[in-house]
Amino acid sequence: MRLDFQASAEQTASVADEFAHTLPEFTVTVDDDIHPELPPLPCAGLWD
Repeated sequence: MRLDFQASAEQTASVADEFAHTLPEFTVTVDDDIHPELPPLPCAGLWD
């Protein structure tokens, strides 16, 4: 599964940590290849 969104570094770390904790069978990879056309992270404020 691939999810492509824009988010702040703090939000990204929070989401990655939650996925890694909740779904340990998945590998979570975060990159800095951000493009303006990517949608924002849904409910991004919840991850601050």
